[in-house]
Amino acid sequence: MTENRETVNIYLVDKEKQDKVLKDASPHEKYIILQNDTLQVDIREHLLAIQKLHNRVEELEDTEERAETRISNIKGLLKNFHEMDKCRQELERNQREIIVNSNADMKSFRWRATRHLRILEAVLLLFLAVCFEFFAFTNLLPTLMCIMTVVSFQESTLYNLPALQYKEQENKIEELETDIKKTINAQDYIHEFLDQQ
Repeated sequence: MTENRETVNIYLVDKEKQDKVLKDASPHEKYIILQNDTLQVDIREHLLAIQKLHNRVEELEDTEERAETRISNIKGLLKNFHEMDKCRQELERNQREIIVNSNADMKSFRWRATRHLRILEAVLLLFLAVCFEFFAFTNLLPTLMCIMTVVSFQESTLYNLPALQYKEQENKIEELETDIKKTINAQDYIHEFLDQQ
């Protein structure tokens, strides 16, 4: 028993070829040929659909990869902003500490300077009283002028020390801090989002 293995390719592209092939064929052969033609058309359509879907999948994968990169970058930016906010708060706290300490040091210095000036004035007054008792008025006058000059310059220096109190700027800073706190409280979800990552 020998088998005849012959490969037959039939492509029914136009009506003329179809009529020529089907003219001498039996009903079974006609059925097989027409069914083959239908299946070939379906296969081509399915292959085109598969190719389109494959391209679409690649497109979506690229889009997803870009979206993941964007999300990762946004998370990094949020984390950087969060860290910058922490640093800003620390900087603000240190600056406020410096201002408070500067004001306290200035008050302390002013109090000590006033006390030292009053002691100097008392000593100079005592010296002037001794000079008045033992010297003539003409000798006392240059001493009195020197003492008055020293005391007036010292009083002027003490009077011209800066107060280091800037109420207008401090009020503005407090307003800005209140606005910043409101903004931070409104965005608490960002800190929660970063903590969950």
